[in-house]
Order: sequence, then structure tokens, then C-alpha cells
Amino acid sequence: MNSIIKNLFIAVICVSSFAQDLFASSYFMGSIESVYSDRLLNVLRNPALIPSQKEPGSIGAAVKYQGYTKIDMTTDFDFASVTGENSDSSREKTIEGTAVISFSKRVGNTGFGIGLASSQDEQFILTEDRTELIYYDPGGNKISSDKREKITAYNPALLMSFGMKTGENTFAGLKLSLGTSLTKKEIREENEVNSALFSDKSLNIEFLSYSAELELGIFRREGNSETGLIIKSGAFSLSGAKLDYEYTDSASLVSSGSEKISFFRQMKKGPAVVAGSYIKVLPSLGIAVEGEYRLPAYYDDKSFDDNTYMEKTNRITISQSINIRGGCRITINPFITISTGGGFGFIDMDGTTENRGSILGKINGFFGMLGADLYLAKGFAIYTGVNVFKLNINYDLNETGMEAALKQDSISVSAFLGVSKLL
Repeated sequence: MNSIIKNLFIAVICVSSFAQDLFASSYFMGSIESVYSDRLLNVLRNPALIPSQKEPGSIGAAVKYQGYTKIDMTTDFDFASVTGENSDSSREKTIEGTAVISFSKRVGNTGFGIGLASSQDEQFILTEDRTELIYYDPGGNKISSDKREKITAYNPALLMSFGMKTGENTFAGLKLSLGTSLTKKEIREENEVNSALFSDKSLNIEFLSYSAELELGIFRREGNSETGLIIKSGAFSLSGAKLDYEYTDSASLVSSGSEKISFFRQMKKGPAVVAGSYIKVLPSLGIAVEGEYRLPAYYDDKSFDDNTYMEKTNRITISQSINIRGGCRITINPFITISTGGGFGFIDMDGTTENRGSILGKINGFFGMLGADLYLAKGFAIYTGVNVFKLNINYDLNETGMEAALKQDSISVSAFLGVSKLL
């Protein structure tokens, strides 16, 4: 039964975030990437921004903490005449955070930067205790399934950017992102019909992935207006996993062992194009708008079967995605700037399970943010703000003899704090 639920989540873990993990003015104006030079974040954004920056260089660090998350999830299923009543899921003791450390330097008509951030829009660090309780009724017998997961994930990435001036007020650059992801899951599952018929399962799973993505950026400044373009190669990765398991039931059946999935190639994010514009409409007011279009991605997702623990493969298609974002920046005085923005995006996905079943899904995200930049003496600056993100997920799975549907609505609130210094 849990394999059905798992299939519904396949695409969620690989879909890029609608609200990018950026900070300072560029973040608070709707998480724009292509325009508006921001000394703390240029190494994470359009690589052509670094040689265009007015400052000779900067160093900075920032953190994001997701302090509040609420998830409402319902699951309905029909499997071998077993009809689902309801499914409840809760998250406890969750820590989600992202960190950025950046350095950028302009040298003549060129510029370079290096940074450490999160890999492929994932949280830099995540620890989570999750409880899932499922009830279903085969022929009038209520069966309960109590599943508890403890998840720890680390997703660091090394970012390297280089850019140069290619013409009057025109700049170009390249950025390479090299990431790694390590996720450990401890799963304990208890299934019970009555005191005489039950089973217990214990799983320890470790996922390891290495990823790379290349970006080409172009930027032009003309008076009070700016335009930018980023072309992304898509994210290529090598992934593998290992599993240790132990199973016992009321029939005194005991089994234990280990399984392994050798490293295999994936492309979970397709190529993308980002285009944006920024204009200073008043001496104290700037407005930015940006759009991102990402091409479909096709890949094999390998995992462990919930019953046999053997390797299984699902064929996944992440359809085209569109993200629109933007915002404004208001200069209060030479020392304080207020920025606000938001955006929305949507993704469709479909897939084929190992049993030739189908998976259909839709993901919609909406976000908004508000922040302030405080410019201090001796080239120091402090950035602070909040972000609200709402996500809607709908999935349907159909295989021979089984149907399942999942609906999930979630909302999260994050706080940001960063500091930078001019060099």
C-alpha cells in the first residue's frame, strides 16, 4: 500500500523551487535572477552581473530559516477492493534552512565570483520527523498503518562565475554549479488488523547524488533601465542509494538484509531560459519583472520496492514549467531600502510506473516577500526580511487493479538575515 503513496510523491522531490533561495534586494523583489546587481548575491545569479557591478568587490553571508510550515494532505485509494477512508500526515521537529557564503571581485573589464549555497534549489540542511497514519477497510475490517520517518538531508553546492564586458554597457558571463546531496531516512512502520495479526518493518535508506549545471548570462544597462537573459543547460546528476531492512510479523516471519542501487544518470531539470527587466521609474523607486520557462525533463527514477526491497524503476516526465516573478525597490534614504515582491509558477508532470501504470500531477506555487537593506559605515550592509510560500499539489495514479489520488496544500513562512562588506 505504501508503494502507491510513494509513487505520488516522485516528482515533488525533483521539482525546482518556485521561490529561489536568494537574499537581499534581488530576493525581496520577487527572487529575480537576471537583472539588478546585488553585491551579496551576484555569484548566485546572472554571471554577467559581476563585471557590471559598480563596487570593486564584496564578501557576504546569509541564512534563511523556515520557521513555520503547515501541511494539509488527503489521500484516497482503491486497491484490490480495499477502499481508503483517509490518510493523515504530520511533521514534527522540523528544521529547514539555507545558507549562502559569497565572494565577488571586479577586475577591469572582467569579474569573477565563488560561493557556497544549496544544491538544486533544495534546503541546505533539513531534519524532519514525519508521522503518517493510514486507515482502510477491506470487507468491513479496519486496518491501521502507522508510519514514522526521520529524515536528515544535506545539500551543499559550489558556485563559480566569470564574466566580462563585451561592448558598451553590455556584459556576458558563465556560471558553473556543482552540487551534492546526501539524504538519510530512518523508517519505522507498524501495520495492524488486530492484536493477533500485525507486521513491523524497519528501513534505513541513504541516497547520494552529484549534480552539475552550466549557465550563460547576458546583461545590458541603458540609462535607468536594465535587461538580462540567462540560458540554463539543465541539471545533470549521478544518483545512487543503499538500503538496510528488517521485517517481522505475527506469523513469526523474520527477514533482514541489504540492497544497493548503483549510480545512474538523471536529468531532473530541463534546460531553461530566464529573461528580465528592471527600470528606475523615480529616483527612489525601481520596478523589476522576470519570467522563466523551463523545457521538459525525462528521466528514470530508481528506488526500492516497499515489499520486496528490490530495485524498481519509474519513468518520469516533468513537463514544461513557467514562473513569473517581480517586485519593487523603494529607497527611503541613503541608509535604508525597502523591497517587496512575489510571483507564481506551475508545473505539470506525468510518469509510467514499473507496472505500466500512469502518474499524473499538477503543482502550483505562489509566494510573496518583504525585506529591508540597511547600509552601514565602512561598507557594511545588513539584510533582513520574511517570505510566505503557498504550494498546491494534486496527483493521480492508475495501475491495473489500483487507483490513488493525493491532494496537498501547504504554507510556509521563512525569515532571512544576511550581511555583506565591500572590499
